[in-house]
Amino acid sequence: MPLYEYTCRTCGAEVELLVRESDARPRCPTCGSLALKRKFSTFSSRVRSATTSSACASGACSLAGSSCSTGGCASGACPLG
Repeated sequence: MPLYEYTCRTCGAEVELLVRESDARPRCPTCGSLALKRKFSTFSSRVRSATTSSACASGACSLAGSSCSTGGCASGACPLG
């Protein structure tokens, strides 16, 4: 079920609703209005950057108190990622 963000045109409430395609039009949970405008939503994910990965692979960790050679990146516990 997709999660959509809406703004109610009647009361101004901003809500997130789980909406199934088979459901009727969603209603505002605050005022009950059908005048919902779907907002443009983005998703979030964590991606390891190529710079971080290559710095660890080459042993070039440069954070204070951290070293690839002392178990930081080499052990899989890179403080940069």
